[in-house]
Amino acid sequence: MGTSSARIYRQTFTLWHTWCRQHAVGTLELVAANEREFLLSQLVSKNTRSRQLSALRKLARVLALDYTHPAWRSAYESLLLLRVPAEGLTEQPRAGRALNPTETNRVLDVWAGPKLIQRRNQALVALLFLTGLRRSEAAVLRWADLDLAEGVLQVRHGKGDQMRTAAIAGELALSALKVWKQTLGEQREYVFCAIGKGSRLGPDLPLTDHAVYEVIKRTEQLSGVRFSPHDARRTFITEALVMGTPLADVQAQAGHKQASTTLRYAQPV
Repeated sequence: MGTSSARIYRQTFTLWHTWCRQHAVGTLELVAANEREFLLSQLVSKNTRSRQLSALRKLARVLALDYTHPAWRSAYESLLLLRVPAEGLTEQPRAGRALNPTETNRVLDVWAGPKLIQRRNQALVALLFLTGLRRSEAAVLRWADLDLAEGVLQVRHGKGDQMRTAAIAGELALSALKVWKQTLGEQREYVFCAIGKGSRLGPDLPLTDHAVYEVIKRTEQLSGVRFSPHDARRTFITEALVMGTPLADVQAQAGHKQASTTLRYAQPV
């Protein structure tokens, strides 16, 4: 299995496990009805959704080999009939851009406030813009991965399943994370969790990619600045290079295998 395929399988099974816990569904209940709801919960492209369905079919096929559990065979057969849902797919990708300093400040000011959701979103948005993390990396961040005293964090499973250390650039992100941690007021594993009605903390589970995307879309609406989650990454890389940070350091921070990839992220602002 190639590195890319292994990453898709790992991410899919992690998302499936999280979805099952959130919806009180057994992780081995791989029937078409459950899988359809799971696929619809992910705001992804059609190709990604197809790969997720393929990964879950392969898991169901392995279970179906155990003839002492005929229900697993039936579940696998139901998945063979399931087609990739067309609802809720992401739009065609927009052209990437890096925000200029004025736009970045407008975005970072959106969530200033004492409410629970404001403090969580402030920490999340600041982290994306001031570390260059991918949204999938930020979503599953654990408090154990953060060293707020030193201003660094560990990315456990970056692209290609690579681990790396990244700096948290700027006091704004560090301050927002410290305030968010203090606001939680309890020992939790994951940095970012869901917030329910009545400003109630959700279970100690990581956010989904879809949830991070929704935070960015709401931030986009409130700030009036048009940008995507990956534009935060482009903005960080561009600003770092403009400020004279060595290319090798920016490449390591971003988790790119090739320096040429890092350079492609740099955008005129």
